Amino acid sequence: MIHSLDTNGAIFNKKASAVRLLKNFLISDYSQSSIYLGNVSSLRFIFSQFDNRNVIRLMSDIEAALISMYRRYFDNVDINVYNKFENEDKVVVELQIDITIIDDNDTIKLSEIINREEIESLYSNKT
Repeated sequence: MIHSLDTNGAIFNKKASAVRLLKNFLISDYSQSSIYLGNVSSLRFIFSQFDNRNVIRLMSDIEAALISMYRRYFDNVDINVYNKFENEDKVVVELQIDITIIDDNDTIKLSEIINREEIESLYSNKT
């Protein structure tokens, strides 16, 4: 179960909870809460720390943040982040996030692709 601040209130369905967590990660801002400062998992924050050279570190930081976030709610979580480069420029064109959750006897699989425009938007909005 996860709590939300919208009209949905608490979410009891495991798959809906997993989807909500991923959506929150994609749109949240690290400093959006004073009470939970330092505990908000945020893709935008990870990109704000990204220097556009160390893509392996970027993917590792995304994986670590997602694992930490999902393990608060689920017992067994596997996260993989993949990238695609644009020829020799080594510019990230797309990131794919694959999530597998095994909780009790239920398996939940999620996948999210973040395209170049979304990546540029995240990178250009550094705070």
